[in-house]
This record gives sequence, C-alpha cells and structure tokens, in this order.
Amino acid sequence: MAYNNMSGTVFLPAELRPRIDIAYANILSGNLSTSDAADVINVPRVSNATNNAILTNVNGDANNLVCESNLTFDGDTLAVVGEVSSSLNISASAFYGDGSNLINVRADNVVAEGPTNSLQFHDPSDGDLTGSINLTFSQDSLFLTGGLNITGGIELEGDFIPATANARDLGSPTKPWRALYISSSTIFFGSDSLSVEDGNMKFGSGSATKAFNVGHMHFRDRGIIMDQGRVFNLAAHQMRFHGGVAVKRNTISENHVMTNGEYLVAVQTDQLTGSNVTITLPPGNTVVDGQTFVIKDEGGLASSKPIRILTQADNLIDGQNSILLESPYAAITLYCDGSTKYFIC
Repeated sequence: MAYNNMSGTVFLPAELRPRIDIAYANILSGNLSTSDAADVINVPRVSNATNNAILTNVNGDANNLVCESNLTFDGDTLAVVGEVSSSLNISASAFYGDGSNLINVRADNVVAEGPTNSLQFHDPSDGDLTGSINLTFSQDSLFLTGGLNITGGIELEGDFIPATANARDLGSPTKPWRALYISSSTIFFGSDSLSVEDGNMKFGSGSATKAFNVGHMHFRDRGIIMDQGRVFNLAAHQMRFHGGVAVKRNTISENHVMTNGEYLVAVQTDQLTGSNVTITLPPGNTVVDGQTFVIKDEGGLASSKPIRILTQADNLIDGQNSILLESPYAAITLYCDGSTKYFIC
C-alpha cells in the first residue's frame, strides 16, 4: 500500500474491525506531516516542550499536557524548584541544604557529636555541629573547663559557689574588680567575720585577742596598739574625751633606763634597797618632737633616797646633764625636742 498525504475529512464508523481473512498491519496509516492535526481529538498535545521537563495534566483535560520547567529529570536527578510537600514520610540516603525551614525535627532523630552530655556548637572547621568534653550539661549543672567571656551583666537567683574551696580567685592583680557592693550582711574571712551593725563596722565578734590591722596599727576590742617603734599620729585641732584617760604606768624600785615607749615612771622609793635610784632618759633623737615623760616619787622617801634623772650622750635637761628629786612625793614632767634637749614643764 502506498503512503500518501491525506487531506479533508475522514468519516469512520463507530468501530473499526479488521477482516479476519485479510492480514493488515494498520487500520489507517498515512503522513500527517503537512498538518498540525489541530482538529484531531483525544490526542494529548504539548505546547511548551522543555528539555527534561516532566509532563503534567492541566485541569483534567486529557488533551492538554504541560512541561513543568520547575520539575525535571535527566535520568539521574529529579530536580524541583519550589516547595515539596508530602502526606507521608520522605526517606533518602542524605539531605542537602541549610535546613533553615525544617520544622518538627525531634532531638532524638538528630545524631549528636562529641562525648555524652556535651553541648552542641558550631564547628568553624567544617561548619557542622560538634561537642566537647569541656562544655557539658548533666542533671541540673553546667560544667565548663576553660575561660568564660561574657559581654553584659549576669543576674543570679542562687549562690555563686566555687567547685573547690580555697582554689579560685575573684579578679587578679592585673584585672581587679572596680567596686564591690554588698548589703550590711557579713563577710567571712575563714571563721572570722566582718560586718556592719547600726552603721558601725564590726570584726572579730567581740574577741579580746583578734585585731583589725591597718598598716602597723592594730585595732583590738579594748584599744589601738602600734608596732614597736611606730608612732601613732592623731591630727586634730582639738580633742574631747567623753570619759577618763589612762596612760601606761611603769613602777620601778631600782635603777632604770627608760625607752621611748614609756610615759609615766612611778618610783617606789619605799622599796629601794640602795640609798638612791637613777632614772636614765632615752636618747632625744629616738623620741618624737614634743614627747612628754613624767617621773614621780610614789614611795614618798625621795628626801632620804633621792631620785637622779640622767640624760645620755650630749643630751641636756634645761642645760644640765642631770637633775635630782629630793622632796617627798616629788614629781617632774619633761618634754623633748626630738633631738638633744629636754625641758622641764
């Protein structure tokens, strides 16, 4: 049979059946290349042919197919431009992308890196998540080995307690804290406390032996004590004492060399074993300018057992090397210029 172009309209019965006594390869054949077959019905058509695009039906019309440019398959890879939704599970050997829009991903479906209880953090070497033994969380505690840099303030609703006693510092010599604010509660130094009560600082909880030291000055429960050889200066134009004033009283019954730490020397002339007694003043250059000394005959026998007051080296008392107390219960008050001279008040 020859194949020729066909034009016009072909009318067919409702059903075409080949004759069983004749062998036919086709019922109808021909070349439609010169026609767009626009009037041929029930034949699906594609108007936007796109390389590797998957065909989809449009509006349920069997004769209308569309190439989806956003859904392609090149024989190996199915590519989708846009969103993918599924009512069932999606499985794959691997998923690629930043996963920024993934939701409802449970932690038990994520494989954690690092040791047990380690917190996950961004690994700059490969951009993945990882963990470290130096940053872990267990039960209700966060454990950090290493430094902690915080920009901003920290507010605590619990105690701030070091893990090991007497092993950590607050600040350093090169990075000290600027200020420390506390309430009137107590600061403990070991078992000793420093507190504020009614606006007054309190230390030692009333102990008679513990002292609050400032330089060479020691504040005790019953007074201020200076280290040996140190001078306590009280700068005031006037002083008022609401109570009695007591000075150190040193009783002697034999020859005595005074120190610069003495004030009142009480001579017990009624207890002397000799016929007189000598009191030697300290060198003038070892005392403070204006320092005062008092020497008193408390025994009342200076008339028969005189008290000789003697200076050292080239020191003088009102121009003399020595003076005598020869009257019963006699007393003398001397002050020094802090150099070589003593004067009688």
